[in-house]
Amino acid sequence: NEGCFWLKWLKSSTPARSIPRSPMTLADVLGKLIDIGVLLGSCIVKFPQVLKIGRARSVVGISEASIVVEGIGYVSTCWYSAMMGYPFGSWGEAAIVSVQCFMMLLMFWFFSEDGLNLRIRFCALFVVALCCVALQLVELSPAVVASIGLVPSLLFLIARVPQILLNHQQGHTGQLAAATFFLQLAGCLARIFTVMHSMGGDIICLAQHVSSGMLNLILLLQIAKFKKATHAVVSGGLKKKESL
Repeated sequence: NEGCFWLKWLKSSTPARSIPRSPMTLADVLGKLIDIGVLLGSCIVKFPQVLKIGRARSVVGISEASIVVEGIGYVSTCWYSAMMGYPFGSWGEAAIVSVQCFMMLLMFWFFSEDGLNLRIRFCALFVVALCCVALQLVELSPAVVASIGLVPSLLFLIARVPQILLNHQQGHTGQLAAATFFLQLAGCLARIFTVMHSMGGDIICLAQHVSSGMLNLILLLQIAKFKKATHAVVSGGLKKKESL
């Protein structure tokens, strides 16, 4: 299939949107440094959350739906950016964070006390993986590619809103790690610059990073607002476990 991105990539290492070579400017250097910084930061962006769940052996206050939808959103970002031929440095963190979301999902399933049906969940995970493979084997119109590119913005909204509402309803933020959301917010702000500089101001990518940054900021504000209540809930949960 000539329309498959991966077949085109194997035939030519030239990006779909190649940019003529020119002397590097200060903005070019800054863009490269931001790419490196964001990629390095993405390697640990979810680790504070993973460590917090692992130490507490609890997923209290964490929304499974948020983890799933966020993971699908990052995978969609990878697919769209690859199809558009953007350099890996400008979107590679999405691939790295996708893996970390998968790790968090497995931990949620393992530590949850709600009696989850794991058979259905693993079957759904397999179906999602098949869909990702199928999308690489078919030729899609530019309009469809653009539509899929808008999916992450919608999914990140869906991923964060349940968590924001859950925090508001229960009056605490449970095992949410502030460091994770701070790193994600910083990454979004950095990516707004690289989208404008390296991707020609792609409005689809720009909308994704702006909306995601705003939602991460809301969660950080909630963590600060419910700090005392969260400490009381988490401490009470640990004491209860120790007494068992």
